[in-house]
Formats: sequence, C-alpha cells, structure tokens
Amino acid sequence: MFHLLLKPIPAYGAFVMFLSGAILTALLIPKSFNPNSTKKTVELAKASEACDVTSIRLRGFEYIRPLLYVESACESADLSTLKQEIENTLTISKKNGLIERAAVYVRDFDHAQWISIGDQETFHPGSMFKIPMLFAWLHLADQNPEILNKSFLFEGVKGEEIPVQNYVSGTSLEKGRTYTVKQLLQQLIAYSDNEALWLLKKHLPDGVMEQTFVDLGIGIPIPSAEDNRIHVTAKEISTFMRVLLNSSYLNTEHSELALHMLAQSKFKEGFLAGLPSGIKLAHKFGEWDDGQTFELHETGIIYLKNRPFLITVMSQGAARNTLPGVLSAVTRTVYEQLIKKAN
Repeated sequence: MFHLLLKPIPAYGAFVMFLSGAILTALLIPKSFNPNSTKKTVELAKASEACDVTSIRLRGFEYIRPLLYVESACESADLSTLKQEIENTLTISKKNGLIERAAVYVRDFDHAQWISIGDQETFHPGSMFKIPMLFAWLHLADQNPEILNKSFLFEGVKGEEIPVQNYVSGTSLEKGRTYTVKQLLQQLIAYSDNEALWLLKKHLPDGVMEQTFVDLGIGIPIPSAEDNRIHVTAKEISTFMRVLLNSSYLNTEHSELALHMLAQSKFKEGFLAGLPSGIKLAHKFGEWDDGQTFELHETGIIYLKNRPFLITVMSQGAARNTLPGVLSAVTRTVYEQLIKKAN
C-alpha cells in the first residue's frame, strides 16, 4: 500500500511499476529526485476528536497552505444501508466463484460522506496508474499551458516490451507521426494506450510524476520486496479523483480537461454496463494478471442529477471474464441506492 513519505526519498530512488496483462513496464523514479528539493510538499493536520479529521495541504509557500482535501476517519452512518447492499453483492459474487476478493470505496461529495469495504485489501493498480501520468503533465501545463501543444515524434517503442491489453483498444500510435502532448494524453486515457504512456514517460521531466504522489499525501508507491509489485488500496487510488472533482491540485481548466478525458474512456464492460444509458461517468480502469490470478479495477465519478459520487472497485479472481460483471453489479447496486439520495 502507499506509505506517506515525510522523510527525504533515498538517493537511489525507486521504480514505479506499471503493469497491464502479465508484462511489467517500469516508470523510473530518477536518482536525483528528492521531494525536499521541490517547492511543494504535503502537510497533514489532525483534529484531536474521537473521529479524527485530517487536512491535507500543500506547503512550501511562505504564507499560504492550499487545501487539497479533508479526510474524516469515520464512515458515514447515512450510507450504512448502501454498504450492506454492496457487501451482499460481493458475498453472492464470491459464492458463485466470480471473485476471490474485492474492495470498494464510495464517496458522496456534496455531503462529505464515505464508506469503504475491504479497506486493508491491496491490489496492483495496472492502468489506473495512467491517471498520475495525466496529473504530471497537466500540472506542468498549470505552469506553462503551451506544454500541451508540444509535439513528439513516435518512432516505435524502443528498449521496453509493451503489454498486450485485454480491454479497450481500437487505435494505436502510428510510427513516423508527430503527436502533441494533449493528443497523447487523450490517447492515454480514452484508449488506455500503452504506447502513448511510453512516449509521455520518455519525455516527462525527472521527478514530476513522483512529486505528484508526495503532493497528494499518499507517498511514492514502491514495489514490494516480496513480489516486485505495487500494492494500493481502493481508498488510496480514489485520491486522484477526489482532487480532480475539487480542482484542488490542478487548476480549474486542467481539472475540467482531465475529467473530460476520463469521460471519454472506451472501457464499457465495467461501470457503464451497470448504469442506465445517459448517465455521465468520468472513469478509468486497470487490469493485471500473472496467468493464474486476474485483477480488474475501475474508479470513476458518477454524476447523478448533477450530483457527483465517487466509486472505486478493485477485484481479483481466478478467471478474467468473470470480473467485469462484478464491477457492473456493484455499480448497479450503488446507483440504485444513491439515486434515492439524489432525488
């Protein structure tokens, strides 16, 4: 799971691992990266009440402490019925052999309420880690908007093996063609394109993506020594969607752009399959497998009658083809309960 790094990052750095299918692709953390040498680091302030409230703020400025988000340690009693319904859905899925384990995080933004199921369960994020890549480039664009128009020539992937995806495809980069950063980000998010990821990673300045994790208070994810995999929780990966909706990390223009891109995702087997047509959804999926164990995850903001709700589902099972149905079943359960709150 992510660990908050409040001390300097060791000089030797680490690898942030991206995985789709069974092939590992490394996102290298530069050796020179040190969060203490950058302007923005995270500050946590906790209340002393029985139900702690934590304020996550950026520091490194002389006078201001920009607020990223506020975290309550207590789940909402108002969402207890929803939690029970989700647990029932997961129990049935397990009994039917559709999944082995799962975790769910749900947040009602307007009322600052949340619930979590399997909050200690960790999974490999897979293509969900394309969201931090999106954040990294748009954060650069906050400082220099023209960077989105910068062009890079794609001459094919060199030095790495690109994973084959089992979900979402259709378009890929053309060799010999030049792409702007904005076009690559669209390809990265809408089609979960691994070639776009490779090209964006290649040209991203050292330390930018890693600083994003530090800024958001979740720390740089480091592969486990046991299996060389990153382990994250549903609540941790949800942080990115939370600050997008709040527009508290990227500026309003680029937060809106990021969610617009996420709303163009071509992955339809999960959340979208569990929602009525016409429901607005900004989302990203991730997959991983080692040939024996399969994982499929999705995180997204559902807009119900213009009210935003965040849902993240992470799942693992013995077969790939059973997992999308579990994601859609959980989403259907969430929708049926939350639409009552939105009325």
